Amino acid sequence: MRIGVTLCLIIANIFLFGLIAFLQHSKALHAADFAPGIGLDTASFVALERIELIGPSLPSARILKKENRKWNLVSPIEWPANPFAVQRILTQLEFLERDISFPVSEVLESGQTLADYGLETPILSINLSTQAESWTIAIGETSTTDNRIYLLSPDKAHILVASRSLLTSLLLELDDLRNPQLFTIPPFEIQGLTLQLARPAGAKVRLAKTGEHWTFEAPFQTAADDYAVNALVSALSALPITRFIEGDASNSTLTGLDEPSLRLTLEGFHRRETLLVGNRINQIDMAPQVYASLEGAKAVLVLPAAVIDTLQSAQETLRQRHFLTFDPAALSTLTISQSGHTVLLEHLETGLWQLKDEATHTPLSADEPVIENLLEFLLNLEALHFVSDAPSAGDLERWGLQDPQRIIELKGLETTTLIIGGLDTEKGLLYAKLASSPCVYGVALSLLDQAPVRPLYYRSRWLELIPKTLPLQSLTLTDLETQKILLNYTFLPSDNTENEWGDFLKTLPIEQVIAAETLFKGIKGMRVREFLEEPFSNTPTLGKDEVLSWKYKLEAKSLEKQAIADALTPGSPAQMLITERLDGQLQLAGTAASGLTFTLPQNWVDAIEDLARPLK
Repeated sequence: MRIGVTLCLIIANIFLFGLIAFLQHSKALHAADFAPGIGLDTASFVALERIELIGPSLPSARILKKENRKWNLVSPIEWPANPFAVQRILTQLEFLERDISFPVSEVLESGQTLADYGLETPILSINLSTQAESWTIAIGETSTTDNRIYLLSPDKAHILVASRSLLTSLLLELDDLRNPQLFTIPPFEIQGLTLQLARPAGAKVRLAKTGEHWTFEAPFQTAADDYAVNALVSALSALPITRFIEGDASNSTLTGLDEPSLRLTLEGFHRRETLLVGNRINQIDMAPQVYASLEGAKAVLVLPAAVIDTLQSAQETLRQRHFLTFDPAALSTLTISQSGHTVLLEHLETGLWQLKDEATHTPLSADEPVIENLLEFLLNLEALHFVSDAPSAGDLERWGLQDPQRIIELKGLETTTLIIGGLDTEKGLLYAKLASSPCVYGVALSLLDQAPVRPLYYRSRWLELIPKTLPLQSLTLTDLETQKILLNYTFLPSDNTENEWGDFLKTLPIEQVIAAETLFKGIKGMRVREFLEEPFSNTPTLGKDEVLSWKYKLEAKSLEKQAIADALTPGSPAQMLITERLDGQLQLAGTAASGLTFTLPQNWVDAIEDLARPLK
């Protein structure tokens, strides 16, 4: 009994395991019979070289061809394909999410035909080809339920049901299939740029990149503006294609591409692309456009004219305008001369500048802010206009460069000489050139004001009436016309000598405290506004004609220590004579000790005004 039951169980297990093995084998055969997705394996998609989209909803067949691992649109117009759009099509087909699939044989056995699914005359056919094989995928009409479509597999053995969104993704607009970029060379790869202009006849401009810098190689050799060239390259790379000219694009009379007005060549690593620019398109209420095409391509494009227009003046707009280069720290001398008169400035090892007197060659301290401003101005000097790159001797004579207004020589590791000529009355600029280059530029008129041939302009403007290290013994400001004393301070020795000046300020009206403080600090060191050419005299003059008179006298005395008695004694008085205020900012002063006249800084002008004003 037990043996019989055991045998039955063994037979049942054998049958069950056999059934499972049969079902798994059948499933494996079915899976091998039809691959996932559209029915092609990954290797087939990788090997694809041609894609054709054909259907009544398309005006013409869209044909894509892969060459050198890149997809190109060859119909209805020849142009590089949008790689993202092509990859989207292939991904949709390879990884198609089908809802249902059933054999065509079952459809035929049931009495139906492919026409019942719209597959006899499909709304879209996709032809896929490799070198060895080709397949066609047909897409039929939309299902009446669930917004689905029918597809006939490449082996024509199965009908697939998929979402209608697949059809939408396959029926891309032609603009979506085309690569939106005009040039395929990326900006970082571009190493050369050549412009061939029709007018003037055969005019050629060529720029080359070395390292990070651009230079002109034609029509002359000079530095280019790196920022401007890089900005142009970026603008050209991003230049949008307004539209493609469909149909017969061979109308050269219309496009002007048989004799282009401009040929633009971009050079990359071992490749180049040339854009031909034809006629201009001017329409009302529309920005100007131009016809264009890439050399070797049949497609005719329409591009915005704005960036293209800038190329006509590339020889000037892309040129480096900072033509004067030098290292301020490496300078040893700076010489400014005109008609035999020279200002010589020497750069000391301490980093300071000194002025050499033209007659006696006596060294004097130079004014550091003035020198710094001049050097900064020269470093930032720009060519506002490019006058000529090959001037004749007559041109140089006519532009005042043979008898210049200034010659500025900067001597360091190398010597750079800037020559300033006459005035371009039409443009309001000065003619200028470097001694080492034939190029003539137009520069700002303010250059003459920055570099006068007056030694006193460069002399240190720091002035001390009494030494900074000595205490003040007295300070008096007197109106010479009325003999009225406007300010009178005398040091009185006491136990609290450190606060002597502070105690004195407390005795003044509040509106005169700041004025007194200004003079107190200024007599120990102030920077005058500018030294005048007229030497100090009892009758000061402003220019050649205007005779003035001294209005105020400022007298200061210091306390000096005697070496033997170690006692404080008054030092020699220091005097400054001052004119009346000539306008809001101008007031002259001078000292007999220095023999110089000068203009006062604004805080002194205001201080003397406050001290001279009658109190209310």
